Amino acid sequence: MKDTSKKALRRGHNEGNIRQRADGRWEVRLSAGIDYKTGKPRRTSTCCNTRQEAIAILQQQAHEVRTQGWRDPMSVTLGEWYEYWLETYMKDTVKQSTYASYRSYLNKHFCVLGKILLKKLEPHTLQEFYNYKFREEGLSPKTLRNYHMALHKCLQQAVKERLLVYNPCDAVTLPGGEKPEISVFTNDQQRALVQASYRHRYGVFIRLDLCT
Repeated sequence: MKDTSKKALRRGHNEGNIRQRADGRWEVRLSAGIDYKTGKPRRTSTCCNTRQEAIAILQQQAHEVRTQGWRDPMSVTLGEWYEYWLETYMKDTVKQSTYASYRSYLNKHFCVLGKILLKKLEPHTLQEFYNYKFREEGLSPKTLRNYHMALHKCLQQAVKERLLVYNPCDAVTLPGGEKPEISVFTNDQQRALVQASYRHRYGVFIRLDLCT
């Protein structure tokens, strides 16, 4: 019967393997994507003293590669995905001021939502979040639209990458403020204003404003 203890123990495709070295130690090798500088596969190698340690290391490293690649929506939070979206899709494609604004949204406001698992983010949660910001914190409708636009773009990328089935932002109704009532001059008031403007050195600007 052959001794298989020193043979490499392989996992599935691109999930790595462990093997016992000539010096008796165990080596964990894992494929971790592509090295874009060389164009070759990027691999990791870790050594330990026992087979049990090697198995544990392989499982942990394989999990990290999967989550860092954002292919496991079961464990990715909104905050983690937003951070990844910022660095990967926004940093080099928008103005620095826009990027800084998007990041400030995460640090100051979306941090409340950041701990929610991406797959469990529901429209009603976002609706309650915007309502609170509007009613309790007094944020303006324009400010909320800016937050919503950034979050919508972030989650739409998740939809494109099939981490989400749909974008929960699509089902949200943003709070809106009452428009101020506009008061305009009557025809008689306009004529009186024009006549009075001739007695003022800057009256020409009043007439110009009325005409335009």
